Order: sequence, then C-alpha cells, then structure tokens
Amino acid sequence: MSEPAGDATAPAMPVSAAGFAIQTHARTDLRIYDRFSFMTATSKGLAPDAAARADERIRGMVDAAVNDALAADDGACIEVEATCGIFELTLAVLPCSGEILCMKQDVNGVPVGSATSDQRVDVLVLGSVTGRAVDLSRFVPIEATEEFLAAVNAEVSAAQQQAGYYDTAYPTEITEDDIAGWAPLSDRIQIWFSRYSAGPGAMGAVTVSVPYPDREGG
Repeated sequence: MSEPAGDATAPAMPVSAAGFAIQTHARTDLRIYDRFSFMTATSKGLAPDAAARADERIRGMVDAAVNDALAADDGACIEVEATCGIFELTLAVLPCSGEILCMKQDVNGVPVGSATSDQRVDVLVLGSVTGRAVDLSRFVPIEATEEFLAAVNAEVSAAQQQAGYYDTAYPTEITEDDIAGWAPLSDRIQIWFSRYSAGPGAMGAVTVSVPYPDREGG
C-alpha cells in the first residue's frame, strides 16, 4: 500500500516484545470519514529472508482491512450528515511461546453509511526463524482436535452465560472455521472470534483461552 496523500506518520517506535516495530498513521484527506487511523509494522531481528516473508504477511493483513474501508469512501452518509465513517486499525504484539512471533490486528469502526459498528480481529502466528505462518496443527495435533474444540465450545458457552446471552436451546457448535485468530501463549492457547461468530452482536467479539491438549513438557 503506497503512502497516501495527507498521511501523518509517527516515527517508528520499537515495541517492548522483540520482533516488530510499529508505526501509527492517520488519514485526513478522505471525503466522508470523521476519523481514519491505522498502524503498520515491520519485523526486526530476523534473517533477511525471514523478515521479507514476515513483512509481506503483515502488509497483506493491514492492506486488506484498510483497502476494504477505503472502498467505502465513495459511499454516502445516513440522511444529511457530511461525515460519518470511523475507522481504527491497531496492531499489538502478543507474548507467544518459544520461537513464535505473534501479532494481533483489531479493526473497529462505523462503516460509511452504516448505523452499526464493525469489529473484527486477525492474528498472525509466524516462525521467527522462517518468517512463515505457523499452523494450529503444530499445537493441536489431529488426534486432539475433538478435545480442543470441546474445550473451546465450553469456554464460549461460559462467556455467553457470564454475559447473560446463553440459550440452552442453541448450544454452541464452534468449529475451526469460526476461529478468527489464535495465539500459542506460554501456558494456553488464546482464541479470538469476530463479532457475531461466537455470540449475539451485543456481546461484541468473544475471546477465550484453553489449555494445550495433552501437552507435555510445558
């Protein structure tokens, strides 16, 4: 994504967790957005080939969300409002285990012409040696999939009950396809769902944690 006109860019600020440097940007030249801000990131401390792969994946993740939002700039606001859209994309480094680098992207805002907010999460899980994406099967082997999904569904149900939205007539039936993002933390797997995929819209985006299935050696 090329640097847009009217872009205000803060100096690169290395984050405390090793692996990435993050920059914040704000667009002020768009036609009908009240606010439009996003972050970009580059890897640090990786071998050149690994860094190139990691940076390409980060750019792809950010660009997909930003370009979707920019496509709405030709839209119209509700009624007679001159500006209406709000877009905020933030990146955060996650404390993943071992030689794994993790970055979470949160997208929040009110799309142009919409009366309802949008909320979604994406997570990159990358090998620090290769810069390539790490698959969930590395931490949840095929034989443990049933155990893993049972734990996920139990935690989602608990979150719904705590929020007062659990319906015994419609028990959760979460599959791997419903998971928006995951990260292998030191003692558990953190799992994120985008809005509406693990509960009613009023709950927003649901986040749960489950232990590693049959994990030995920490």
